[in-house]
Amino acid sequence: MAPRLPTYDALLAISARGAWDPGSFDLAPDRARLPALPVGVRERLTGLLAGFVVGEEAVAEHLVPFGDAAGDPGLRACLAAQVAEEERHADAARLLWAALGDGDPAPHAPPALVALFRERLPAAAAAAGEDLTGAMALYHGVLEGVVFIAGQRAVRALAEEWDLPGVAGVFARIERDERWHVALGARVLADAPDGARVAAGLPADAVAAADAWGPLVDDEVRDAVVAGVSRRLRAIGLLAPAVRDPARV
Repeated sequence: MAPRLPTYDALLAISARGAWDPGSFDLAPDRARLPALPVGVRERLTGLLAGFVVGEEAVAEHLVPFGDAAGDPGLRACLAAQVAEEERHADAARLLWAALGDGDPAPHAPPALVALFRERLPAAAAAAGEDLTGAMALYHGVLEGVVFIAGQRAVRALAEEWDLPGVAGVFARIERDERWHVALGARVLADAPDGARVAAGLPADAVAAADAWGPLVDDEVRDAVVAGVSRRLRAIGLLAPAVRDPARV
């Protein structure tokens, strides 16, 4: 068992403490602020929120086969808890879009991001029965561990800079949930016999996944999130330590 990783029971306890209601956030101040935002800021916020509607709806739907494929009862319970949370996130994203967006969100989201969630994720879900480790790596390590984290940071930064308290509050709660989701994926990778092999491909996959947001996410945020993937994998022993350049020490 890998060090520094919570057990399934510990992850379930985290989930049990984190229930929240998407409808409890007052979005009226955010809606009132929207017309005053610079056009570029409004367009960027629209693209990010649209991406989260597409992404959260997809993960809420396609996580179910992962639980069906899990043999460990603890993992099945964690995935069932996560399904409930992803449905909550999808509700929250739809409420934000209803308040701040317009029409069908998909055309406003980056095409590469839409493809990740509407093409690659369903394919991984369909194959989860044969390759649960690979499916979990994509879902928890790339989609949640890279795409969602990068987008969440970008949304939070905009919300804080332009005084959008409802948006900031919703995403703070989503981020709290996502932390244990990412830890769950790491737990599965660390325990799986083929975990190291699957993990070896994640850093390169992370680069392409982070790029799916395009200019909606700043380079600094994207680079930090991508670097975090390798850092997490090294911490649990699935990647060799980084080699330091003696000339830079």
